Amino acid sequence: MTEPAPEKVARPQAPQEDLPERVGGSPSKLKKLPFIVLGVIFVALIPAVFKILLPGRKATDADQKVAREGLTFAERQDNAYRSSGWIPEAEEVLQKFVAAESIEERAALTIRGKQNESEMAAIYQDFDEIEHRTPVSVFSPVSLGDQDTKRGIFLMTYSRPEQFAIRNFFRPIPPLRVKYGLEEPNGLLLTEASVNNFVDESVKVMAFFRKTPDGLKLDWQTYAQTKYRLLNRFIANPEPRKRGIFRVFVQEDVDLDGRDVAGTSVYRFTDPAYQLDYAKVLIRDESELGKVLAPLKWRTRVVRKAPVRNATVSLVWSDDPEPELQMGELICWEFLGLGGERDNWKAEAGE
Repeated sequence: MTEPAPEKVARPQAPQEDLPERVGGSPSKLKKLPFIVLGVIFVALIPAVFKILLPGRKATDADQKVAREGLTFAERQDNAYRSSGWIPEAEEVLQKFVAAESIEERAALTIRGKQNESEMAAIYQDFDEIEHRTPVSVFSPVSLGDQDTKRGIFLMTYSRPEQFAIRNFFRPIPPLRVKYGLEEPNGLLLTEASVNNFVDESVKVMAFFRKTPDGLKLDWQTYAQTKYRLLNRFIANPEPRKRGIFRVFVQEDVDLDGRDVAGTSVYRFTDPAYQLDYAKVLIRDESELGKVLAPLKWRTRVVRKAPVRNATVSLVWSDDPEPELQMGELICWEFLGLGGERDNWKAEAGE
């Protein structure tokens, strides 16, 4: 006979009022507490998530300006290119230009292209495009204003100060009597011991670029003029009827030789890279050139700052036993082929 199964004994439960009191209030509030904490944490982590997903993205004034002005995608791309996007392309063009082995290859990388070949051939008879002299890696981009960059004009420069050519620096040792001032050095010693004989001149190059349908192109005329100091060489070697075209800064100046008489003015034409490379030319006020350049005069009127303009001009040595430098033609305001068009000054003169 089987024994009856023992009955399950129900455990007594403590009455509700005997439960210990919980911190924070009732159990229903305790159930909601984890969700509240998770919500606060989620809100706090939102900025961090955006920083991870969008690295380097900052709300700059430029971004706000773009949003306000409602620029299109193409306009934003153009702004980015004009800001810094042109730099790698300019470096590549300059590197190809320096590495080119023929005039034709170099001319293809310039603004005027094939039209430059004859002029380039004449220049490179006397000079060579030596890479180590102006290495491309040392060229630095220059930030131009919107007036230039919107026209697709950009600039890179190279600047090397004067330095001693140590490999040639073997100066003769003067005798002790000369060294201590007891005797004057002779002409031979003065010549051979001159420090200037052992100094390499400073080199400054302005490499302008212009954006074309075929990409950036180099303004070779300004590049060659500044790299080889063509204006300085032209001024230092006068030859009757010799003529040259130069990109310069133009302003009125004072002639220390006393040539400026009534009815004439002296103008200075300065190389854009070398402030000490300049030519002074006497021009009659009533001539066509004198009238065109008259707005640059400051000596006979009160101005806050002497006006200066960049221009492309031709200079010519007169046909005299002792040639005198003259201005042949004002070709255009600004640099020809870069931002200036031939005879654009006529529009200002009312012609």
